[in-house]
Parts: sequence; C-alpha cells; structure tokens
Amino acid sequence: MFNFELVHGQRASVLSSPNAIVLSEKAAKKYFGAKDPVGETITYNGYPGNNLSFVVTGVFKNLPSNTHFSFDFLASLQSITDLTDGWGSFKPIWTYVELPNTKAAASFAEKSPAFLGRHVPDRVQQNKEFALVLEPVSSIHLGSNAAGGMKPGGSMALLRIVILTGLLILAMSCVNFINISLAKMMGRLKEVGMRKVLGAVRRQLLFQFIAEVALAFLLSLVVAGLLVTALSPLFSEITGLSITLQNLLDWRFGVVLFGIFLFVVAVAGYIPARTLSAYGILDAFRNKRVHVSQRTVFNFRNALIFVQLAISGMLIFSTLIIT
Repeated sequence: MFNFELVHGQRASVLSSPNAIVLSEKAAKKYFGAKDPVGETITYNGYPGNNLSFVVTGVFKNLPSNTHFSFDFLASLQSITDLTDGWGSFKPIWTYVELPNTKAAASFAEKSPAFLGRHVPDRVQQNKEFALVLEPVSSIHLGSNAAGGMKPGGSMALLRIVILTGLLILAMSCVNFINISLAKMMGRLKEVGMRKVLGAVRRQLLFQFIAEVALAFLLSLVVAGLLVTALSPLFSEITGLSITLQNLLDWRFGVVLFGIFLFVVAVAGYIPARTLSAYGILDAFRNKRVHVSQRTVFNFRNALIFVQLAISGMLIFSTLIIT
C-alpha cells in the first residue's frame, strides 16, 4: 500500500517474521553508526509489550517532512503478543484500508456498526457514539477530526487566515515599492530630456525604466530568500514547523512569485515609465508636467496610499481584537 524505499534489506521478506524491525536512515545512524545494521538486535522498552528484542531486517530512506505517516521504526505486528483486550483496547495502532472507489467506502461504512456489535458490544453499549469512521488520506492534514493522529493536523480556517494576512502584508509592501518607484521616476525628467537630445527613442527609455524596477525587485527577492533561510531555525523553534528548500523550490510557489513579479513590474515599472517616456524634450528640461499625466499618476498614488492605510488599520484592529 505504501512505497517506502529500502536502503538495506529485502522488500518482500523484511517484515514477514515476528520480532523483525526496519529503521529509518536517521535511526540506523543514531544507534549503529555508519555500518549496515541488518542482523543487529535492538531492544524496545515501553507500551505495549514491556521489553521486546527485535532483529533489524532493513533500513528505509528518511521520510519527507510533509507526510503525516511519520516514523523511524516499523516492526511486524506479530511481535506484539499481549493484545489481550482485542479490538477495544485502544492500542496505538493506525489502520489503513485500501478501497477501489467511493461506493466501496460507503458499503464499508454501512457494515461497520454490525462489525462493532460482534467484536466490542460492551463498548457500543457504554458509548453510543463509538464508531468506525473512514477518513480519506488526502484530508488527514487539514480536515481530520480524529484524535491521536501520528502527527498534529492543521486547520484549514487558520491556514486561510494566515494566507490572507500574508497577502495583505505583501500588498502593503507592493504599494510601498510602487510609490517609491513613482516618486523617483517623476524626479528624473531632466534625465529623460538629456537622453532624448542624445538620440534615445521612447522605446529605449521605456525598457530602461522597466528593467530598473525588475532588477530592484529581483535583488529584494534574493535578500528575502536569504532572510527566510537564516530565520527558518527560529521559525521552526517557535512554531514546530519547518521551511525546507524543497518548499521554496516547489513549482507552484515559483508560479506565485512569478505572478507577483509581473504585477509589480507592470504597475511600478510600466505605468510611470510610459508617462515619463512620453515627455517632450523642452517639457522635460522645464520640468513641466503634462496636465493629464500628472493627474493620472498622482490620483493613482493617492489611491495606493489609501489602500495601504486601510490595510494597516485593518491589521491593527484585528490584532487588538485577538489580544
């Protein structure tokens, strides 16, 4: 059912006998160093089973961080011989069932009450809500209502709040960047006039201003990536979560970054560049602004400042409510 890649051991027989155990690469290195641990013995002391001796039959590759099925040791179920309470013992055993389709899942769910009535009638009588509930693996991370999972699950509602907050902060950053770009470009009218005297055409000026904005954005992106990498240990310590290079290199994350890049470059680069490159030589040297362009640019800047203040106020108000 699960395709765990083995580094040492035979896949077909690795857990076919009692007292067999496979280890992750991390656990194998911790307990046996760099040598091949297959054939070595390791002792388990705990619940259930008191002291149990296992023979290492294999080593599997370390699991990715984004799996809910996370473990370093996997032993054969035949090793545990004291499950005297049967099905109702609530031992920490997670059960996965592979079904062909949703109809089979519905049929399985219909049969579970009769199954419980046969095997754990006392539990059913004591607790009317005692039931077996099927849960798709795809919903475990963010949609599970079950207690006692292998790893703590997440909350879709909380995730949406975090995403919205991040988008609002990102919008504020973009507004700041756009306003700075507009202000700096409006102060470069004489440069535009001089370049036109030297023979520059509008298309060249347009490309230069857009390229400057794109370069500034890319440099800030590199700095942001370095900061994320440097601060990820602190983030992990505070939240218990981790940001890995695998997350940052995910193609969906790249598509989002590229979309933000195109939007910011278009708004902060193309709009003011198009306005500046339209100035005549004499107007540029006189610092005379075209009336229509001035109204368009500065109304746009006022709208951006209004949006930024509104977002700031909303975030402050929300923080006060939460506090």
